[in-house]
Amino acid sequence: GVPAGDFYTLSIEDVADEPKYIGKPTAFPDQGQSPDGLQSSLTGQDVLMRRAAYITGKLADAASGEIFTERNAKVLPPNLRIIAVANPWVEGGFAQAASSVSNRPIRADGSFLVGPLFPETLYDLKVFQDKWDLAFLAQGSQNYAPTGLSGLTLQPLERKDVGTLSLNQGQSIKGTLVDAASTTTALGNIRVAAKPS
Repeated sequence: GVPAGDFYTLSIEDVADEPKYIGKPTAFPDQGQSPDGLQSSLTGQDVLMRRAAYITGKLADAASGEIFTERNAKVLPPNLRIIAVANPWVEGGFAQAASSVSNRPIRADGSFLVGPLFPETLYDLKVFQDKWDLAFLAQGSQNYAPTGLSGLTLQPLERKDVGTLSLNQGQSIKGTLVDAASTTTALGNIRVAAKPS
């Protein structure tokens, strides 16, 4: 049992290698009906399990056109992530491609697989690095600019193939921040961000 006087989330997970079912996490007890948390045993906490959906596709280097596979997976940065996020957000609406070949999120044939995902829910697919690192170049990897697709809706049991996503090698911007009053005094502790306009 679970201790009384608190609030909980019931999470349901199909633990197969490639899950076929997905269920939304359920919060209990209802805060409106039980403002002091769980006070007694609950019954009838049924969860609707849906047939899961997946997003699949491949990645290619935009400059060379070469598709990433087991053979050249290490060109991808070691911190590359491929995720799907429900938009608008729903509880449990997040999944990411598992690391497989050379600890990159692609499989031997070069495809990625993101899921399980809720059917009939809008998702944004995002491909990005947690951070850029020039040291990756010394390891034979590249830094790539983020990319993705928005507004993907899937049906139960669907494997939506988004085709090949092109990754553009990232460019760096270098410069010095100086005090306007003294153009020779460099400033520290200033965050600089480049965003598309």
